[in-house]
Amino acid sequence: MLALVVVALVSCSRVADTATVDSPAEEPATATAVAPDVMATVEPTMVPTTEPEPTQVATATATATSVPANIRDDRGINPLRDIIIQGLNYAMEEDYDKAIVEFTKVIQSNPQNWAAYLFRGQMHAANGDQAKALSDHSRAIFLNPESSEAYSSRGVVHSGADDQDSALADFNKATELNPENAQAYFGRGVILTRTHEYERGIVDLDRAIELNPNQPSAFRMRGIAYATNKEDYERAISDFDSAIALDSADAEAYLGRGLAWFLSEKYDQAIEDFDMAVALNQELGEHLEYRKLSEVLRDGSLVGWSCAQQSEWLKVDNDDTIVDIYDVEETYRSPERLECIGRVQLRNGGDAAITFQMKSNGDSSYELIESLPN
Repeated sequence: MLALVVVALVSCSRVADTATVDSPAEEPATATAVAPDVMATVEPTMVPTTEPEPTQVATATATATSVPANIRDDRGINPLRDIIIQGLNYAMEEDYDKAIVEFTKVIQSNPQNWAAYLFRGQMHAANGDQAKALSDHSRAIFLNPESSEAYSSRGVVHSGADDQDSALADFNKATELNPENAQAYFGRGVILTRTHEYERGIVDLDRAIELNPNQPSAFRMRGIAYATNKEDYERAISDFDSAIALDSADAEAYLGRGLAWFLSEKYDQAIEDFDMAVALNQELGEHLEYRKLSEVLRDGSLVGWSCAQQSEWLKVDNDDTIVDIYDVEETYRSPERLECIGRVQLRNGGDAAITFQMKSNGDSSYELIESLPN
């Protein structure tokens, strides 16, 4: 049963939910450059074209209060600052096309402005154009190879393209250049967690939280690692609590906490969190099977649980040997036990008959046979 829940937990891990990209650490702009009511930060959502997980979303935060020296003129005035700010404002409004236009103006005026390439690359990623996003990020790094933030931001893009090796290389370089780059530790921690290197993932997530304790996704990811590797459900639930306290609309934190409650056999709490997760994000409805099974195990009755549902659980729990189960039929049912038959496609290329059962206490089993009973 744990293997089934691990699949669901890891499926809600996202390589960089809050991929913080700080502005270049240059001389601050003058206080009169921007009106006091202008937003100092912008968080454009970056949605990868090829998503390792269905809900993977990355966010890049660019601070507009510091502008690199290479966009100033000889008098020290920032003639392009207003364009940068306008681009960031468009990004804040999720109008990425207009933001790209503004950052392109800066690049046309000063092709050596690495920050404009970085910002434009983030906008291309937000639009799902991975090729342009990688091109702009790589140009930013070429112009400023000492930018930890550019490496960690490109790591997010690589991960969104499901190139985890390149992403890890970028996150490694980012931490080498700046040991206090929270985004890099977070991104690397997510990848390590998703590839089942939980101990190393927890170390990186600990560091990300230490550097940025207001990042709900870092707590959520660490909760996943605790639940799946250490089976430390108490600490996992504590981390999910922290994620929800920081962001009460984090549907995946509710899902993660629900699964931790499920594994702790606290089925009422699990059902409540599953309901909240789906209410916040209907796309998580695919996990409603966990809610139904919570009812089964809480009530000690298989009423309402079907052979089709059980076959899906069986496939996930035996993914290394079973490709598919089909032609499923019910042969026996009582509140305490469900028995089924069907055919199974095996990963070794074979095909066989299968019998399987589920008990109301959660125990399940199956047997491959040469032919189905009459």
